[in-house]
Amino acid sequence: MHDLYKKHRATQDLSPRTLKTENAALRDHIIPAIGSWVVQRCSLRDFQDLRLDWHDQYVATDRYSSASVNKWIRILKIYVGWCSRRLGVAHSARDLKRLPKPKKRKGRAMSRDEVEALLVEVKTQYPHYYGIVYVLAYTGQRFSTISALKWSDIDTQNGLIHFRESKTGHKASAPLERFETVLREHKAVLKEWSPIAFNKAPYVFPCQGPQPHRRRRFCCGTSPYQ
Repeated sequence: MHDLYKKHRATQDLSPRTLKTENAALRDHIIPAIGSWVVQRCSLRDFQDLRLDWHDQYVATDRYSSASVNKWIRILKIYVGWCSRRLGVAHSARDLKRLPKPKKRKGRAMSRDEVEALLVEVKTQYPHYYGIVYVLAYTGQRFSTISALKWSDIDTQNGLIHFRESKTGHKASAPLERFETVLREHKAVLKEWSPIAFNKAPYVFPCQGPQPHRRRRFCCGTSPYQ
């Protein structure tokens, strides 16, 4: 059924990123969790219990955020609704509309003093990280967007940095003036630290090889940048 669903979704007007996200959620979380559930016998209580299990297993242990669990629930609604229609059965999948979402934890923005203290610490202890942390702090862009930044996106003629690889698909720009000195220093550090990355990587913030950073490795401290 999962394979049929994937084929069905591939015919919809969805972006490759959305399809990839759905497939990963189904493969890694939803299908293993629902196992051999019988569609006709699923109840709202089953989904509520699953929601709570996910919250305890992932959110409470800081492995995933509440936003991730919300996303899996949304995908689960679509998947089970499609299964019930495909099988032609009356099903309580419509009850999923009444399934409450987990409460999101409020994020806390860092103060200016905290950002400056962080940058001082990073520049002292991890100079290879300084450039990417600085750009993240003062652009507010997602990690995936900054890690995908290429030198060709640095528009010196117009004094702009173009962010082309965003999650939403929308393009954005930032004034180059604020980051020019930091990027120049970063380039010098990169050249000394990893000639391979400096000469071969098209990315502004590559790993030790020519590949861009991955958030999970970066956040967990397992990046080859160390």
